[in-house]
Amino acid sequence: KQFRSCAERIGRLQYPIVVGGSQIIGKVLDRFPILLYAGAGILGWTSGSMVVHDAIAGAYLQSLTGSAIAYILPALGAAAVCLIGWYRSHRGPKTAPQVVK
Repeated sequence: KQFRSCAERIGRLQYPIVVGGSQIIGKVLDRFPILLYAGAGILGWTSGSMVVHDAIAGAYLQSLTGSAIAYILPALGAAAVCLIGWYRSHRGPKTAPQVVK
């Protein structure tokens, strides 16, 4: 019985920790937006690295280009994600299509 109530108390703390932590992360990202691009770059690098290390796709790409693809593809993935994010955030507001009567 005591273990259950201890687990229940810990369970009740999870929600305030998640909400408070997400607010802190949001404030940090508002203050330092470069962290968004760093995180996006890490995700792009990871996706490129996953393709290179895939048993089928990686072997095929390395047979075409050599071992340099192990660095080129992750770098291209990171650059592409960062550049697309930068472009989408700086292109200005979208306007609704005009209806011609």
